Amino acid sequence: RKIALMSAYRFVTDILLKRLNMSYLVVSSEYRFGRNARGDIEFLRKLSKRYNFKLKELAIVKRNKKQVTSTLIRDLLRQGRISEANGMLARCYFLEGIIIKGKGLGSKIGYPTINLKTDQDIILKSGVYIGYLEYQHRNLKSVVNIGYNPTIKPHQKKKSVEAHILNFNQKLYNQKVKIYFLRKIRDEKRFKTLEELTRAIKEDIDKTQEYFRKTNIG
Repeated sequence: RKIALMSAYRFVTDILLKRLNMSYLVVSSEYRFGRNARGDIEFLRKLSKRYNFKLKELAIVKRNKKQVTSTLIRDLLRQGRISEANGMLARCYFLEGIIIKGKGLGSKIGYPTINLKTDQDIILKSGVYIGYLEYQHRNLKSVVNIGYNPTIKPHQKKKSVEAHILNFNQKLYNQKVKIYFLRKIRDEKRFKTLEELTRAIKEDIDKTQEYFRKTNIG
């Protein structure tokens, strides 16, 4: 709050230069900062000469006539619009973490999954996604579920990440991996029976296999 009320000049001199010992600053050409957004790229150019720090100006990037910003990308992820978000990133959106042991419920219905423990904020909307798991320089094609497992764990409060790896049966506990998200299949849904859930998972796998047959990704 205190920093938000600072003038643009004091933010640069007191915070960036004195406190953080800044020597190089990278900003977009439309960057605004300081109280009432008075600071801009021209103001920074003048200060860079006065205080002898390097300034790099990044051009505005647009996709489909929309300016690419971190806020827009986060909003797309929250809406589950993963294909659009990926189009604005330099690489596909991913979550990184450690594989932990689950309760083995997936194995009991014929579709074993790995469970990812991640320190990242899981902002991607709950749902089932086509993706791949990066492990030891291998890309393992996967069906990935993000959400609360409402059919099996109706009282679960925390979002979880599980992936069924196609044609793979190794144990990967305690391994560090990345899961990349390519396309959304459907929203997460609470099914009335395990039989309905099993049929839905089979359809998700079929769609994932078809997707990879048509692309060279993963």
